[in-house]
Amino acid sequence: MAGTWPRLLLVWSQRMEFIAWGRGMLLLWSLESLPSVDDLRPVCCRGCRHPARVGDCLYLWGHGVRERDVVVLPALGEGPTECESCWVRRYLCIRCRCTQTVLPRGMMPHYLYSMAAIVMAFVLTVSSPLGLGLSDWDAYIRQGMYGEWASQEGVGLPYRWRSLSRWSVTASTWWSSWATGGPGGALVDFRQRAEPRGLQGLLEAAVDLHVQWGGVM
Repeated sequence: MAGTWPRLLLVWSQRMEFIAWGRGMLLLWSLESLPSVDDLRPVCCRGCRHPARVGDCLYLWGHGVRERDVVVLPALGEGPTECESCWVRRYLCIRCRCTQTVLPRGMMPHYLYSMAAIVMAFVLTVSSPLGLGLSDWDAYIRQGMYGEWASQEGVGLPYRWRSLSRWSVTASTWWSSWATGGPGGALVDFRQRAEPRGLQGLLEAAVDLHVQWGGVM
């Protein structure tokens, strides 16, 4: 596998790897496909900014691997949402003792939902023709973590999916088009960049732009 990994981009403690599209959903690399500690090592410490390596001296050491769950897309909005396990590789700076993590691309620290799953939620709820114009309740049934369970429970309506509001506020730091035009402006931007790849391309464009320009989270 050496030399086959795509170029990695560091956003402070967040660095994101490749997402493969398959089985109708975005699949994150599992532990079986974990890149080596050298392949993912950040170029410098996010705490003291000291280079990871100076000559033969290594200052940013591998500090173990963890697994965590992340919500990935159902089959382009069809079928139940799934929660996948993916790797999180940790590093330790021996100068300042700061730890940092390297994550699969599209997975964000402190977020259960993947970037593509968040964008898909806005595709479902933004008004037509930019999105599907679904209610919060219908969008949660299709995209929410417990949507399949909630569809069978007597939850009172109207339902407000509060995560959408939180994501909308934070998203203004993820993409400049969101900051200037809100979710509609961002979806137009993603769609233009994705042509003619459809919804799959739109989601991939959102992830690509976030890797390049996304704010620190």
